[in-house]
Amino acid sequence: MRVLDVSDPTNIKHGGQFDMNQSHFAAPFPELVEDADGNMRRVAVASHEEPDERFDQRIDTVNNELYNTPHTNKTNPNSTGTVFLVDCEGIYPEDSPCGCGHEGGPKQLGELDNWTWKNADTGKGFDDDTTRTERLDAIEQTSFSFQLSPHNSQPAVHEVDGEQRYIIHQGHYHGGVRYLEVEPGSADGLTGDARRDYRPRTNPNAAGRDGSETIGWINHDTDWNVTDVGHARPVNRETGNLSPDFWGSVEHNGVTYHGDRSAGVYVTKHTDLPMTSPLPPLEADRADDGSAFLAGQTNRVEITVETFDRPNGDAAPVHVRDRMPGGYEVVGGDDVETYQAGNRTAVEFTATVDPGDSATLTYFVEVPSDPGSGTFGPIEVSADGDEWRAEAGTTDSNLESGFNV
Repeated sequence: MRVLDVSDPTNIKHGGQFDMNQSHFAAPFPELVEDADGNMRRVAVASHEEPDERFDQRIDTVNNELYNTPHTNKTNPNSTGTVFLVDCEGIYPEDSPCGCGHEGGPKQLGELDNWTWKNADTGKGFDDDTTRTERLDAIEQTSFSFQLSPHNSQPAVHEVDGEQRYIIHQGHYHGGVRYLEVEPGSADGLTGDARRDYRPRTNPNAAGRDGSETIGWINHDTDWNVTDVGHARPVNRETGNLSPDFWGSVEHNGVTYHGDRSAGVYVTKHTDLPMTSPLPPLEADRADDGSAFLAGQTNRVEITVETFDRPNGDAAPVHVRDRMPGGYEVVGGDDVETYQAGNRTAVEFTATVDPGDSATLTYFVEVPSDPGSGTFGPIEVSADGDEWRAEAGTTDSNLESGFNV
């Protein structure tokens, strides 16, 4: 899994790297995760797309060799695929180990925990009295496919009874939708050999198929945990057979939507997760005092938001925030809260905008002595103050020409 810095789209930089084979999907939590010590941490999710046949013997005609599925260095090779929880601290240039930005190389990201649905090596997901051979038989398929693999997911933050809960809405082909909850610890992610419990000794395509040899490696874990707290696996009404082939899961307002490769769209809701009101239709715009400023001057930033009613009247009040470059300081205007958001500063207004209303929100910012280069915006809106949506066309680079005197 690679983390790319696209602050300058003409000069994309490699900011972080998490080692895994067959990395298929990755997504960050939409906001910082509070760890067990009260620190705010950058955390992401990454997953395999795992073939059903554990030891695929087809010939690669291009390279004239056996497919090596699974790769000998892969975590949990005799499983239905792995979902990783990744520690992404240190991905920004100013956080790099050498203090010189990305020139020191990408940050090696660490593993906090991993989750698999069924694992023939550890017995996870099976009855305790099943043998390793029986477990392998249970997850092998007669044709080469990905029916038992995790696929796309969406990490989300839900407030339940006043408590923040970090939930991964995980699409999992025949596993259906899995609701995976992150229980934060305080440790840093593990890298390199610290992750490994045992290392591969054989090529899984040639030997060890009878379970006589160790294949792949199972990871050590930290005090962070990813646990399965619920699932939905729809049944075909006519045959009674399980029918999900969930390609991906997307959460919105507490409800989870799933695209099934052969049966259309399913909608599910976890009983513990509350539904929230959606955003109303809206328009947002910004204006400021000018295009270039002297160090120490102030600039007035105005954000106008106009909202419209939804037909059924169930829309939520709109939370509004802006973003400004690091080094700038809010010195007046409407009531706001400022906090770190990525490598910039979020400016969140205390006031909200009700559906059907419009409002002009204002703050004053002081230009620093070394303004450098930076962009204000985009304007972001939220129904709950947790999950934010950026409004297109609301960035402003006027202030990047500020200069010293």
